[in-house]
Amino acid sequence: MTDLSLTKADADALLAMEKHRVDDTQYEYPSLGGGLRMFRVA
Repeated sequence: MTDLSLTKADADALLAMEKHRVDDTQYEYPSLGGGLRMFRVA
C-alpha cells in the first residue's frame, strides 16, 4: 500500500490554497463512516 501521509506544513498549504469550482455538480455526502470519491478526467 502507498504511504499517503502529509506533513503538517503540506496539509496547511493545501488548506490555504485558493479553490475553484470546475462545474455546478452537486454532491450528496454520506453519513458518518461513509466515503465519497470525485475524479476529474481530462
